[in-house]
Amino acid sequence: MAFVLGLLCGFAWGAVTAWVNQWLLSQHQDDEEPPKPGELLRESRIRSAVDIGSLVVVILLHRVLPFHLGSVLLGTAIAIGVFTIGAAWRAGKEKPAPRTEEEQEQDR
Repeated sequence: MAFVLGLLCGFAWGAVTAWVNQWLLSQHQDDEEPPKPGELLRESRIRSAVDIGSLVVVILLHRVLPFHLGSVLLGTAIAIGVFTIGAAWRAGKEKPAPRTEEEQEQDR
């Protein structure tokens, strides 16, 4: 039972981490222009730093938490992955890719 509770607590912590990632990245993105390669690299570094920081917090607090360290880490990692993929899928669905001139000409 403690393993399942650890998974759930880790999942909740991972969900918070994914939300913080999305919030931080939304502060840096410009909706007018597509991101440049350097900006994409910076966003990736920000996301990685937040994810690693979240896992480090779990590791540092493992003696205080009444759960098994592995269960909390596993729940955190699963939530970060699921919510990050979900946010990317939702963002891609909201903004269709701009059509090139060739695509526009093919429709005519």
